[in-house]
Amino acid sequence: MKAYFDTSAFAAILFEDDRWQHIADWIEAQQTQGCFSDFGWGEFVSAVGMRVRLGRMPAAEARDFLDVVSPGLRGWTRVEIVPADIAAATALLSEFALGLRLPDAIHIAVAQRLGLTLVSTDIRQVRAAASLGVAAINPLQPDGTPS
Repeated sequence: MKAYFDTSAFAAILFEDDRWQHIADWIEAQQTQGCFSDFGWGEFVSAVGMRVRLGRMPAAEARDFLDVVSPGLRGWTRVEIVPADIAAATALLSEFALGLRLPDAIHIAVAQRLGLTLVSTDIRQVRAAASLGVAAINPLQPDGTPS
């Protein structure tokens, strides 16, 4: 299965955050080929920068970390965000009941454009995607469903 990972899902693995192994095990069990966007990578680098600003990681260590984790995604497909993704995401934002933020809407729009299942640990985003007809999975749920 090929799937599009939002930043929450692939960052948990790269940071080895709580339950990262659960996501890695899910990827292996599902034989999932990962896909992420240049936008998602930018969000990830921003998250590394946040750790530096909060004093959780020295800047030199952060630069080394990025050099180490980037090759770890070599087996994954990196896709570019296109203007139509931003337009689609902006349209999704007017569905106010979904409670989406622009980054979440962008990830949904990219997954929809590519025809891939969205993988995210953000339950609101997964539910919103599913309600829009976009296949979405939260690998931290026991059965992977968007509930």
